[in-house]
Amino acid sequence: ADKAKKILAEAQQRGERRGVNQSAIEAALAALRKEEKASAEVMKKAVQEREKLARKSKAMKEVVENHLAMEKRKREISELEKRAAELQKQADDLRKKASDIRKGK
Repeated sequence: ADKAKKILAEAQQRGERRGVNQSAIEAALAALRKEEKASAEVMKKAVQEREKLARKSKAMKEVVENHLAMEKRKREISELEKRAAELQKQADDLRKKASDIRKGK
């Protein structure tokens, strides 16, 4: 862009001194347009890459959230199993006591 702008500025200066040098101006303009098109392509690719990374980041976040939720459910299940075992033991003890009472011990 700098080179094309420099050429354009030089052409304009020469044009002011000697009359317009149309071909130099057109060449500089063509260079600017070409560079603008290349910049647009680079920008388009950068936007696509950013969107791709955003989708990937969102997917990774969901994976982490799902993993944490699964770990939480595992802990809850473990606690419930422990509580069930304690209640089963209490029920067995109460049955034994009831049986002893019925037998008159």
